[in-house]
Amino acid sequence: MKKFLITPKARADLRDISRYTDKKWGRQQRFNYIKQLQDRFS
Repeated sequence: MKKFLITPKARADLRDISRYTDKKWGRQQRFNYIKQLQDRFS
């Protein structure tokens, strides 16, 4: 599998997505969503 680099801008975007998800749908959904993103990157 190819390795990739997450740019500082992308990292900030992921952090913003995480915060928004937590506010909108709660902490559990935030964890679920971030886990799905991490699984896709691995």
